[in-house]
Amino acid sequence: MFTCTLCNRSFKTMFSMERHLNCNYHYKNYEKLDSDNIIIFDKYIEQIRKENSSFKKKETFIKKTKFICKCCDKSYLNEKCFLKHTESLKHKVKENPTNKDKIVQKSNESSDKRIPVINRKTMIIKYGKNAPMKSKLSHFLVNNPDYDIHMGYTIDKTLLINIKDKLLDIVKFIEEEIKK
Repeated sequence: MFTCTLCNRSFKTMFSMERHLNCNYHYKNYEKLDSDNIIIFDKYIEQIRKENSSFKKKETFIKKTKFICKCCDKSYLNEKCFLKHTESLKHKVKENPTNKDKIVQKSNESSDKRIPVINRKTMIIKYGKNAPMKSKLSHFLVNNPDYDIHMGYTIDKTLLINIKDKLLDIVKFIEEEIKK
């Protein structure tokens, strides 16, 4: 068992512990230490690494590059997480509070939603998590020619009434033809 005394967490493998030592949760706890305790903790970790020398030592334990968002007062260990944060709605609103309404409206307009599709042969409808995203719908339809957009959830009532009336006219016409 490997233990991070700083975060009070135990790990079955050294690999799991190394992964923990590089996560944001651990790093935030590490930042709170004073310089004397940092030295003590670093020595503790080095001792664990020496005892498990078969495990490759990772130099990434103390992250030298840190990505900081000043307006949100958040720090990130890697660029990917930082960029994801800067694209978030909360960040954009904090960054530019005067345009909050425009940012929220734009976010709602650009949100990618799932579009229900129906298989014309089997009449099976894919909806929810099984339905394709709006941004990938055309690709899905090209690759799955048996599918169409399922319009059942958006049909206007007036359209249905018009279709019903036309069908009734057709039924009357058929009945008159049968009588002849």
